[in-house]
Amino acid sequence: MESCKNEGTQEKDIAKLSYYRHLFNTEFNPSFKMPYRDTCDKAKRDIQEARVEDRPAIEEHHKNHLEEANKRYALKDTDKIRAKLPEFHEVVAMMDLQKCLPTPNLSNCQSFYLRKLWTFNLTIVDTTTNQSHCMVWNESLGGRGGNKVASCIFKFAQGLPNSVKEITIWSDNCASQNRN
Repeated sequence: MESCKNEGTQEKDIAKLSYYRHLFNTEFNPSFKMPYRDTCDKAKRDIQEARVEDRPAIEEHHKNHLEEANKRYALKDTDKIRAKLPEFHEVVAMMDLQKCLPTPNLSNCQSFYLRKLWTFNLTIVDTTTNQSHCMVWNESLGGRGGNKVASCIFKFAQGLPNSVKEITIWSDNCASQNRN
């Protein structure tokens, strides 16, 4: 508000925080929740659809799968801690190809299917510096395959300091991300 007054904006034209809060909470009705962990729907479905005599083996396989996942989470946490040590010249990053965004974002049913330009966003979070890097492109420039993802990773790596000797990148099981 002070910066608006300093720029000469009249007080009647300055939006108050209370008005913004009211508008945001009544017009947009946001809700917040804790993020969920990715779950393996296939394993759950296999257990539900299995014959009674096959369930113990499938449940054991699922239990082993979860133990392996927990080991990977622990490895990722270890990498993040180690990368922050001053004697290591390493960057630990996590990346994910976010949900495809329709552009423009229209809610009209008819126009939703008549026109769409899909926009892709690969987000890379450098846990060493706590900086996020978003590489955004639309489908006219390329798809979301391995070559495009590799180009984004290369662009990210080019922006790192010369002192970095190693880059560790964690991602989910998306084929185009992991095959690079």
